[in-house]
Amino acid sequence: KTLPRAMAKGSIYAMLLAAGGAAAAVRGPVMCGHTISPIRSPAASLRMSSLGGGGGRRGQGEERQLGARQSNSGKSPQQAQYEQNMRAAYEAGSRQVLSNMSPKEQQRAMDRASKKMKDGKRDAIPMVNAPWFNQAKFGVAGVIFAAAIGASGWKAQKMFKGRQQDLIDSFADSMIYQGTDEAALAEVLKDYQKRLGPIPVYKEKMMSKYVASLSTSKPAAAETIIALKATMAAMKISKSEMAPIILDACDTHLTERPSVLGKLLFIAERVVGANAAEPIRAKLPYGDEYVEALQRMLLEKAYKAAVLAGSDDLMTATVPADAAVLEMTPADAQGWLAEWQKEEADSRRQADTEADEADESERARRELLARVKAESDPIADTPGSSSSSDLTPKAAAKGKSYECSNCGYTLFPAVGREEKFFGEDFKCPKCGSAKDQFKDVSDE
Repeated sequence: KTLPRAMAKGSIYAMLLAAGGAAAAVRGPVMCGHTISPIRSPAASLRMSSLGGGGGRRGQGEERQLGARQSNSGKSPQQAQYEQNMRAAYEAGSRQVLSNMSPKEQQRAMDRASKKMKDGKRDAIPMVNAPWFNQAKFGVAGVIFAAAIGASGWKAQKMFKGRQQDLIDSFADSMIYQGTDEAALAEVLKDYQKRLGPIPVYKEKMMSKYVASLSTSKPAAAETIIALKATMAAMKISKSEMAPIILDACDTHLTERPSVLGKLLFIAERVVGANAAEPIRAKLPYGDEYVEALQRMLLEKAYKAAVLAGSDDLMTATVPADAAVLEMTPADAQGWLAEWQKEEADSRRQADTEADEADESERARRELLARVKAESDPIADTPGSSSSSDLTPKAAAKGKSYECSNCGYTLFPAVGREEKFFGEDFKCPKCGSAKDQFKDVSDE
């Protein structure tokens, strides 16, 4: 069931093709050798029948009759000698043909020769020119047959391996997607057992790919460690069996990814133990101090994520259960949490202080702006002057009044203090016009 259809079809086609070629090569001398011999002597054909046995007296009688006819033919001595030499070559080739046949095939060949002799046909027994060809062509056919089988097997094996590897990759992605759900993991494993074949055969490759994909796509966190342990339980893999699988994942999939190796070292130390994961340290291209700092940073990050997963407010958080998954002692877990809470409290106090200072600075700025505005208005804050909005008509009649010809602003300087509040450098506080733009409207 595990073999792909392409492998079965390719092998069958190659076997049929090679078998047909071999059959044609074996039967070639018997079926296709009618035109090779230059002389097809009935006497030689009959002599072939007598060599294989079973010719009997009939064959001897026919040979005497042929000899009688041949003696009366009146051929020249040279022609007779030539035919004798050719008959000898013919007989040698025919013996080679018969030597390659089984007893039943020899008997059938002699029966066909006798029948052809009775019908008056001269080419009773087929033959070939060179006996060595009969031996060589069987070897060639065998080589062709073996080559065809080998080529089809190699192609089918390549296709089969590619298909299996694709299924292994898909298995790793499916297991990562299911996470820690034991029922879902068991269902995925059952499905891929039907598609891949016996799980024990591919167990190491499946877990190696799963470990590489998990450490690449997931953070170094308690949830990742729990997922790996759940998959190990589903596939019935112990810690001792898992250690070499993790090393194989490093060598096969993560050779050029040192950052992922650092995460895998963090995960492996909490799954198979620090001693079993020690070879991974040697694969990291960093010094021991850097590796230790990296592992502490990963642990701190993973523990803080576990703390915040249980509480939105760090000040009210408690030690989570995942601290045991991260293999932290209760004292370390509580100490780290207290330190983070102290830092958080200091940070919040600092933020409050900065906020108060910002508010105070804003109030001071507003007061300064108000004071500057008041000082820039000579009418509002000067005891000896008033504006048109502050004076009544009776008060305005006691002194001079000047009106800006541009904007209509009216100035009522105190009596006797015109030079101080309406000097030569005076400008209209409303539109900025010079003193010469003001006109005396005291009489109006």
